[in-house]
Formats: sequence, C-alpha cells, structure tokens
Amino acid sequence: MNIRRARPSDKNMVLDLCMNTFEWGDYIDKVWDNWISDPLGLLLVYESTASSSTSKLSPLGIIHIVKCLDNILWLEGLRVNKIHRNKGIATALLKYSLDYGSNNGIEEYGALVSENNFASQNMMEKFGFSRFFEYNYYNINLKKYRTTCNLSFEPEPKFSMKLDIQVPHFRDLLLIREYLSNPDLLKFCPYKYFDSWRLYNLKIGFSDLFAFLRKNELLMIVDENKNIVGIVIVKPLKIHSFYDTPMIQISYLNCINISILQRVIQILLRKYCDDTLFNNAHFLLPFFTGLDKIFNIHCIQYTDRFYLYSRSI
Repeated sequence: MNIRRARPSDKNMVLDLCMNTFEWGDYIDKVWDNWISDPLGLLLVYESTASSSTSKLSPLGIIHIVKCLDNILWLEGLRVNKIHRNKGIATALLKYSLDYGSNNGIEEYGALVSENNFASQNMMEKFGFSRFFEYNYYNINLKKYRTTCNLSFEPEPKFSMKLDIQVPHFRDLLLIREYLSNPDLLKFCPYKYFDSWRLYNLKIGFSDLFAFLRKNELLMIVDENKNIVGIVIVKPLKIHSFYDTPMIQISYLNCINISILQRVIQILLRKYCDDTLFNNAHFLLPFFTGLDKIFNIHCIQYTDRFYLYSRSI
C-alpha cells in the first residue's frame, strides 16, 4: 500500500479517474487546485505498486480530509478508479484518514453520503460511523423560478399570519440567542449549518452569532407582532470553485412552527429572485420538508438526498 500526499503532477491522472463518477460527471476538477493548496486540508492519493523498475506509478484513488472547527475532520471526495474497485483501496484510504485524525487529536469525523451510494454507506458503518441525520438537497434556478411563477407581477399570497424577513441588528442578538436556545428546535434538525458541502456545528454564543451578523449572513423571520418565528443563515457566493454562476446558499433554516416552513422558503426565494444578483439558490434541509411541492420541476437543476455520517472518538 502506498498512500501519500497528492502532488500537482497527479492532477491530470486523477481527473481522468474521476471523469464519469456520476451521471453528470464530477466536481473534482473544480476543487483540485483549492484542495491541494489548502493549509487545513490533506489531499491523499492511493498509488499503484510498480510491477517492475520501469513501471510508472499512477493514482488509483483519492480522498480529501480537512480539519474543520470544533476539532472535526471532514472526509470528502473519496474516489477509486472504476477498474480497481473492490480491491480495498477505498477502505485503505478511509483507514489512513481515521488514523491521521486520531494521531492529530481529532475528536469527531463527519461526511455526507448520497442516499444511493450503498457501498460508501456500508463502508462508513463498518468503520463505526453512524447515520446522524438525513437531508434533502435542492439546487434551484432562480431565473426559471421567477419566470414560471411570475414573481415580478403577481401579488404576494395572502396568509392568516403575516411573515416578514429582516436583517437583524446587534440589539437583536439576545432575542435570536433565546430563540435558538429552545430545545424544540432539535425536533426539526440538529444545530449544524451547511457551507460548501461541509456541515459545521452551529454555536449560539454572542460572538458566534455576531460573526454571522458582521458578514451579513444572518436573517430572521418575524410575524406581525415582531416575534421571531425562524432564523436563517445565508452565504452569498458570487465566485465559487464548485459552481460557475453566482448563487445564494441557504446554510441554515429553522422554524419551531414546521407548518410555516414552506412559506418561509417562498419568502426567501422571492427575496433573491427580486434581487437578481444570484442565478441559483441551494438548500440542504431536513428530509421531511417536502419542498418538491413548491418547486416547479423545471426550476430544480439538481436534487438528491444525503445522509450525514458521524463518528466520535
């Protein structure tokens, strides 16, 4: 077994083995440069064993591991050359990553696995990972949503409860913290937020909330009495390695009253449709939210279901 840190010269060979990972291709070509230069991450390759002194070694598999906040090691981008699968390469890369984490004081491991990736699910569970939560992912084309729904011309629907989206001020942080401290929120989803295909623990201390506020990433949904009924974290990404167009990422969305969730999402979509700065909106939400009912099929560029796998030391 020969697992080593990736080198720039590996790029073309790795991209060749990742060319047709999914029906739509793969994203490794878009993140390679960032991953190989990431000071907090480690891009590993599993190299073939030379059969003779003249044989050229080539990568047969890769994995990217990155140390996130709260001493979490995030695992992503595990790929194995199709003709070399079922030979223990993925298992070796995962074991190497876990050993690396334990030798560097990691307290928790995390990964997102597609609902249809049964091989990866079985491997994760074999290594002691548990399925922590289930998410639905939506990539919504805002231009098509705006066109099909005629948002620019139709009046806002009337509801018995009027809701509004507001940008909070510093003085609102106490109320936001009190809202997020409600244990009933855990019935909806865990305290984790989504950022570029990684999930981070959501802390609700004043300094943590202020950091979101300062970057204009924190929104609150209020009713007609100005009571908070939902909290949203958004991340505007005008340029991103994964995507070719400007997009708004709904990183966290929580409502104690689940019945208003679809209305909250409609309000968010209206806001960003009218904004016209972003071409797409991305959601990673609890599996039971059923957003297919409010999204026209022509507006959904991509959707999938993912399991969050976690393992604690």
